Amino acid sequence: MYPTGTREANLLRRAVVPALLLSFLAALHSITTPAQTLYDFNSLASKAALAIEKASNGSAPAVVLITNFSERGAPDSQLSKSLTQDFADALRSHAQNFEVVDRRDIERAIAGHELPDGALNSPRITACYAPELKATVIVSASVEYTPGKLVLDLSVSTAQGDRGIFDKKIIIDRTPAMEELMIKSLPEAAGSYGEDKTIWVKDEESRTKPLPPSSGVQGFSFPSCVRCGPARYSDAAVKAKVQGTVLLSVAIGADGRAEKISVKRPLPCGLDQQAINAVKDWEFKPATGPDGKPAAVVQTAEVTFHLY
Repeated sequence: MYPTGTREANLLRRAVVPALLLSFLAALHSITTPAQTLYDFNSLASKAALAIEKASNGSAPAVVLITNFSERGAPDSQLSKSLTQDFADALRSHAQNFEVVDRRDIERAIAGHELPDGALNSPRITACYAPELKATVIVSASVEYTPGKLVLDLSVSTAQGDRGIFDKKIIIDRTPAMEELMIKSLPEAAGSYGEDKTIWVKDEESRTKPLPPSSGVQGFSFPSCVRCGPARYSDAAVKAKVQGTVLLSVAIGADGRAEKISVKRPLPCGLDQQAINAVKDWEFKPATGPDGKPAAVVQTAEVTFHLY
């Protein structure tokens, strides 16, 4: 016979031990079990990794930039972003003699250029920053939806785009998890660009002296272009097919030349710098002040980039 309370205590202790063991095993399982993926890219990543290593044989290890997979005939969704991450994780697990750029590094590179949220969702815009990320190989893919399936067309090439390394098309069964992510849209790449911090100055004096008054106010006239040549496209912007207008604030001296230029509304892929390069060589008929003499003013300038 057990003393009063002893039998109940023993039974309680026996129940607690299995419960603690089950709790421990559950915690261990959560640690050792990898995060659930939408699709097992192991086979595809293994083949791509071998091709990348073969292409860089005898040279420095490749640095691989994986751009967001894009969706054909539909706005990019959370599905393409998740598939991109799944493939990146799989490729990284097979990387022996090359490095896969971490998405956080891509975000940091683009964040420094004050681009809109959706910029990272554009493979073409992301690829513009391959040199900044020291990437030598770019992986891209398109996703096309068919009834019950999705067709993924993967391409691996050099960052310069002059040589293909690996191409593969696979057909994937659509799962309920994929269907759920398909309806969650990502921000578009187009949109309002924030103010860039890029500033060009003619000399140290232009850097330190205060800005002149704005043109068109307080008796100051507007300067007019005498020789204002077009800006040149950057190679990266041509590949990315970026178009739009860079808005600049330009301090134009009494000699009709730009003294200080700041970017108020940039474009990606180096087009803001191309706009500055053009405007700093422009020649103006200077504005006049209230006394009718040539005067320095601040003038807004628009530099438009358009692909024909």
